[in-house]
Amino acid sequence: MGLVTDFAHKYRFDPFLRTEVNVLVLQTAFALFLLGVVVLIATQLYHDASIAVAQGIQAALLPHANPAVVGNSVVSSLDYTRSRTVAFAAIAIIAITAIFTYIITRMALAPTRNALQSQKQFIGNVAHELRTPLSVAKTNMEVGLMGPTLGEEAQKTFRETVGELDRMADILNNLLSLSSFTRPERIEFSDVDLGGIVAGTLRKLRRLADPKQIELEVRMSERRAVWGNATALEQIVMNVVKNAVI
Repeated sequence: MGLVTDFAHKYRFDPFLRTEVNVLVLQTAFALFLLGVVVLIATQLYHDASIAVAQGIQAALLPHANPAVVGNSVVSSLDYTRSRTVAFAAIAIIAITAIFTYIITRMALAPTRNALQSQKQFIGNVAHELRTPLSVAKTNMEVGLMGPTLGEEAQKTFRETVGELDRMADILNNLLSLSSFTRPERIEFSDVDLGGIVAGTLRKLRRLADPKQIELEVRMSERRAVWGNATALEQIVMNVVKNAVI
């Protein structure tokens, strides 16, 4: 009983084990169903062939019967019965295989589909929840920039913070676009100057590098234009350089 209880518990809460068991059951049912169809078709073929032979024998026993004509008639009847049965069997097997394959595929992909749906919903919820505090923080920064007593250094810091908040908002927009099962067409692509993105990223990260006496240097070629999303590329460069500095 313990093994049965453990298996029942795993079957209930483990979607992948449940899928494996269900697919195995469906495959077994498919094999049994297909075997039943084959037996039914073979029985019908035997029945039709028996009738054709019996009718041929009865015709051959009639007075003035021509055995050659009767034999050809029986052979033609058997050929027709065989062709009809084979055609019916092929159509039935193809239809049954297609139906069971579709059901099994749907069942096998169900855990992945559910996990993807949950991931999309989670990303969408997080992105929506973060939008409000980002908007509030950006508004507060912009209001602070209007202060007449704000020093030049503080203004520079506030402007950089507003720029970073805008970048975070763009990242959230990209996440929202990707969360609706990868809708890349909703993300804006254009010719982007990768050199400008790299230079801007290094400028932002110098405050982290200078205290550690890390010198950030970049060498650029003449061809720096790439086709992509500026926000996503900046995020990639930022993550790579920041990981190296930290």
